[in-house]
Amino acid sequence: MKSFFDGKVYQALFTVFAIFVFYQFGRNDTPKRGADVMRFIESDLAEVLRNGGNVIDRTSRVQLHHAVYSVRFKDEGWSAALRDRNIATLRRLDWVQRAPAVLCKMGAQVTIREGESMYRGQGTNSVSFEYDAGTVKKCAAPAG
Repeated sequence: MKSFFDGKVYQALFTVFAIFVFYQFGRNDTPKRGADVMRFIESDLAEVLRNGGNVIDRTSRVQLHHAVYSVRFKDEGWSAALRDRNIATLRRLDWVQRAPAVLCKMGAQVTIREGESMYRGQGTNSVSFEYDAGTVKKCAAPAG
């Protein structure tokens, strides 16, 4: 025979579990859908590309909670001034600078790399956006 107390214990445990589940779904660091993040990345990238530069190629990939978009530029047409204009554009679009060439927005991270590889005998530079659980953590951590 069940006692009144047994029913209350189960009810209390269920209530605690339900609160935990709702808390987890409501947290700000819950990963967003990759497609949603890609929309603001593409919009912000369009603004960056208005600054100029000779684009060699673009690579993008979207998965459930992961998004990557990278644009490579030729050295020809690239300069420190262009890099600085790109950073200023991103900052104007609410990206927060975390390091000299790393910025964050809504858990996504953009990294500007210079002189990283070769393309047909010429150096390249890139602007790479990434969003996943790792960038959410990196962007939420205190800068330093």
